[in-house]
Amino acid sequence: MSMNMMNEVRADSPVPPMENRRSDSPAIPPTPMIWFEFLLKPGLLESHLSSENPEPSATHLLEQFVDQSIKEANNEESPSQLRKIHSLKVMALKVAAHLKWDFSFLQTSLPLYMVHKVLKDFVEWVSPPELNIQPTTDVCSLDDSVLVALTIYNRWSVRTFVERSVPSKLIKTPPGNVPGAFNVAGVNDMVMKTVKDTLPDSLNFLERCLPLDRDIYFPDTHTFIGIDFIPASSSSSPTPSSPSSSNANSSPIKLPAPHHQGIKVTKEEFLWQLNYDLGCYCFHQQQYGKAAEMFQRVQELSPKVETSFYCSPEGSKLEGYLAACSALIGQNLNRLPSNEPLLSRCEASKARNYQDIVSILLEDNFKQELPTWYRECLGDDITKSAITPAKTKQQVGLCNAVRWAAEGRTNLGDLQTTLRHSPQEARQFFVECVVKTLSSSTEQQKSNVKSLLRLLFRDDKLCKGILESPLGILFSEEERQEFLSCFKLEDGKQTGMDTSQMDQHRDNVGLQMGQLELKLLLTQDPNELESVLRALHKMAPNRRFSAVCSKWQVDRAYGYIIEGMNNRLSQDFIFILLVKAQHCIEKKNYDSAINHLEAACKATKDAYFRLYTGVRNEILYVDLLRMAEQRGAKTAGPDFKQMVLACLLGTRSDRDIQPREPVLDHCILFLLNSQYWLCFFNADIPLPFWRISKYMAFCMRDDPSDTNKCRPVAKDLSQALVSIFSTSTQTTTQTKRSNTGANAATVTRETSTAIMTKVEFVNFVKSLYDDRCLGLVLSCLVKIYNLLKDDPTNELSHEYPALWPNTITNPGSVDIDAVGTTLHEVIGHAISVDPMKPAWLCTQADACYAKKQFGSALKFYLQAAMVSTQFFEVPIPKTVWTDQVHKRCIKACSGLQCHTQAAILCQFLQPVDYATAYQALQEKRCYDGSDSMYGCFWDLAILEFLVFTHHKRSEIDKKQVALEVLSQAELNTCNSETVLAAAARKRQKLFLQSMAKQYL
Repeated sequence: MSMNMMNEVRADSPVPPMENRRSDSPAIPPTPMIWFEFLLKPGLLESHLSSENPEPSATHLLEQFVDQSIKEANNEESPSQLRKIHSLKVMALKVAAHLKWDFSFLQTSLPLYMVHKVLKDFVEWVSPPELNIQPTTDVCSLDDSVLVALTIYNRWSVRTFVERSVPSKLIKTPPGNVPGAFNVAGVNDMVMKTVKDTLPDSLNFLERCLPLDRDIYFPDTHTFIGIDFIPASSSSSPTPSSPSSSNANSSPIKLPAPHHQGIKVTKEEFLWQLNYDLGCYCFHQQQYGKAAEMFQRVQELSPKVETSFYCSPEGSKLEGYLAACSALIGQNLNRLPSNEPLLSRCEASKARNYQDIVSILLEDNFKQELPTWYRECLGDDITKSAITPAKTKQQVGLCNAVRWAAEGRTNLGDLQTTLRHSPQEARQFFVECVVKTLSSSTEQQKSNVKSLLRLLFRDDKLCKGILESPLGILFSEEERQEFLSCFKLEDGKQTGMDTSQMDQHRDNVGLQMGQLELKLLLTQDPNELESVLRALHKMAPNRRFSAVCSKWQVDRAYGYIIEGMNNRLSQDFIFILLVKAQHCIEKKNYDSAINHLEAACKATKDAYFRLYTGVRNEILYVDLLRMAEQRGAKTAGPDFKQMVLACLLGTRSDRDIQPREPVLDHCILFLLNSQYWLCFFNADIPLPFWRISKYMAFCMRDDPSDTNKCRPVAKDLSQALVSIFSTSTQTTTQTKRSNTGANAATVTRETSTAIMTKVEFVNFVKSLYDDRCLGLVLSCLVKIYNLLKDDPTNELSHEYPALWPNTITNPGSVDIDAVGTTLHEVIGHAISVDPMKPAWLCTQADACYAKKQFGSALKFYLQAAMVSTQFFEVPIPKTVWTDQVHKRCIKACSGLQCHTQAAILCQFLQPVDYATAYQALQEKRCYDGSDSMYGCFWDLAILEFLVFTHHKRSEIDKKQVALEVLSQAELNTCNSETVLAAAARKRQKLFLQSMAKQYL
């Protein structure tokens, strides 16, 4: 940037003289400083960085200094040029020192090669010319500045190698202002090659730093004050080079003996970070023994280390590494503090043949810290272990059983068998497990455990001992007495039963009933369901087994009839059939739902005709749901249509059960999607879906494309949709009278004038799958939205623009945001129904364009063109890509800074928009293929402008590409119109196909 440019920047923000300013005038924000201003005034950088929230920031300045030093190094060398380069290096080092040499932070803010250059310059600046590090050199005796620079550089090399080797940790290059004179990706690859080549030297140097036994001082910003320039030849190209650990004297500049010590770092902090980085590298290289030694040393130093700029101890990561090393090398690292995670303790116990595993699992029953899958795997491993004691296996199984019970799942048979055949010690341990678990459980978990204990109480060997334990407090006194009374031996003697007969009696009454109730819950076979209910009613004739599950409910109309039945078995059977059918409908298991409903029809056909009619309507509802899911894939016959009409007309009969509203809604939608328009003319059903469907049927009968004939009916549909999104209400006044007939009071009520709510309307539209119905509703919504938005430049296109009214009465009362949200959902649903309809794709594209989502807009415009041209094999119809669409595509490309694509699209207009094309081609920043797309130009005037522009900019390569395209024979103006048209068509197809591959 030149000094003239600096003056222009300053001229943009003129500041009036002090005497002309008013005291109450607003403060003018200061103009951000430019990087070269810091070269002109000594001390300006330090004062700028010390200010609060400096603008530009430190990282931005560092990026600018490094960027400019690389650019200047590519120019002709001269004393002034070298002085400028070295001054930029000093500025960069000052900023890096201000950032505390935190290369982890720098690497997230700068490209890789910039971080490498800063650290390499740091080593060169602080290393004396005579420095020569040999394998026998004591690196710990080096000057602090040299030791710090070499340590930081080599630590960065090791960490960069590890991070770049793990795919999930690849560091992305920030989108900063990087030099454009070389390939950034290529230079980063060269940096990585240097890092890999010098990695052994870096590791060797870091390991030789481990005996350090003194505190050291890091250079800070003040350390670099007063560095004089000494002219000498230097090379600072972007080509990376690594400061060798054996020779680091490549800089002609020597850092003078510092009069300022810098930032103190204790030896514990230095060694903590050094051991941690080496341990991470060894772990990455699968050298787990050596990594464990490093991490143990880190743990020993942790109590002496406080969080500082140089190291930030993270206990969770260190513990994770230690746990992994313990499991991998099979040794106890003696690292277990009192607050160590249970997962780490389990892994350590596994390495010691599962010592103390039971106490760990008991503690986890309280904390519930270990994942379920981990405990399952752990239990399987212990069960299969040949050297683990049987007692440990049994206790681990009981611990897991209690944990599963708290989560609502357990294998009762296995647990009951284990406890029955185990000694008293095992039962006491089971009680201990339950007590430990319940002390920290939620109410739901306590309820789950309580249910398990109820099932276990059916065993007399377990009941009394558990009730007399601390678990007895879970149950009320009545429950405890009830359980105990079932197992009193005195009762057995009075009835003449011995113990085996009592067991058989309990099995017949208690256990069998529980098993039958479980079958009742799980079975999906109506015949099996009936047999299970018969068995249950024989065992308990006075019980209603429809209450087995508290969530079982049926429609109120069905419930009244079921409660009026005299037969309890029939009550339960029909109730449960309806409940299971409803559950199957929710799960979209329509075949099972039909089976249950047909069984209910068979059970009600002769004795309960009203209920039979209602169940037949439910079967019709399932068939409608199946058809809606298949979107009319199976054509319904005339008999099915008559069933639907009979269901709708059933609303007028007081003799039958009124069909549920969801059933009626799906009947209406079926008629609409099947195009049975005439069914809506001779009936009137007081339902929102019926009213709006009637308006749509009137429009469809008259054909929406016939504007003159259909417009009066379309007005009613438009007003109905406007009312849905209207915020106005209708006020009605009613007069109440007393017993004598006199006026007692006047009541005023506000009611909505909408035909249905917005949620109901969205559900209605999302249930439509007929193209004509969807197109009509979508067109009406788009027209309403365009009128409310009143933005001609961003209007949305639709199928029937002349069908709807051009004004809206009282538009201020219509919620435009609700219209826009609903329109977005309707467009998405319409495209999901028919993704090959160009008109809907263009509507979606217009909506994205209005929101300035240019990438999405181009995607849908290209998709609309593609489906109507067989992937651009034929010209795009004018009805799909109008001139407005062409212009919007051009603006979208310009908005994405794809100016070459915008210029190519200018040729599609008739006449060609030369002004826009020339302006686009003059843009310097372009994010498309640029000269690689020149082959898609066919207009000679634009090509000649390209040649002129590149010649003026001295862009020889791009100029040559444009000349080659211009000289193609098929573009010669002497050719016939047919040849020129074919050449244009060929390039249009090539361009559109490349755009489709990019955006679709």
